[in-house]
Amino acid sequence: MHPYLIQFELASGTLVSLPSFGAMVLFSIILAAAFSLRRLQRLGIDFISGVAVLCFAVALGFLGAALTGGFFSQFDHVRSAGCSMEDFTLVWQGGVIVGLIGAVGMLRYLEHPILAALDLVIPALFLGLAVGRLGCLMGGCCFGAPTEQPWGLVYPATHVSRALYGAQPLHPTPLYSAILAILLFLGGGLLPKGPKPGVVFFGSLLVYSVGRLGIEVFRGDHGAAVGVFTVQQLLSVLLVLLLALALAWRFRVVLPLPEQSQKANHE
Repeated sequence: MHPYLIQFELASGTLVSLPSFGAMVLFSIILAAAFSLRRLQRLGIDFISGVAVLCFAVALGFLGAALTGGFFSQFDHVRSAGCSMEDFTLVWQGGVIVGLIGAVGMLRYLEHPILAALDLVIPALFLGLAVGRLGCLMGGCCFGAPTEQPWGLVYPATHVSRALYGAQPLHPTPLYSAILAILLFLGGGLLPKGPKPGVVFFGSLLVYSVGRLGIEVFRGDHGAAVGVFTVQQLLSVLLVLLLALALAWRFRVVLPLPEQSQKANHE
């Protein structure tokens, strides 16, 4: 845990700090945007148009991540324990959902292929997520539940997790999320395009949502919202269902129906 990248005191006595989480989030946005711009050129999208698409996506995405983060934080164990986190709460899934509105709207306005563009951009989103999760690890947020595994992390005595679990080792859940994101970045970036535009985009988000369901089991900062399920788990279940339907729709478009195949054979 390294909550500040830079921290020093001016001659006037003012303390200047650069939080690790905020710096890594900013770096993740810049990195993802640069990677996206380069890939969008494959569709003939010029630099100015690409910047316009990304500006709308980032602005609405950040708003969505902040709003969902503010809502989800009320169910956190941290708040129930009377503690508070210094870092601003952001939810990546909420950012993607709302940011998608901005990206799709601008792509539609500029008359560029929407699903093909999303297929190219989705690996960049996971690259940014991986960097952002490393910021979580450095800042001390999104910590895990107690574990006996040798890779468990023991946070400093001043960390909020001490009020919940004492000095027990905790699952490094931000690292789990970063590894998942890196795998999806490599998979989406190296795989050839799908059989139909949109398959890579929907498929990547589906795999992430399933993986997020598993990671949530090891989170220690989230409290149950409905029964034994956290809000993040409920959101992941909803996304899994919606993304599975989206993939089924895309493959149904690709694959001919049995009646159509038989008719074609007769002809």
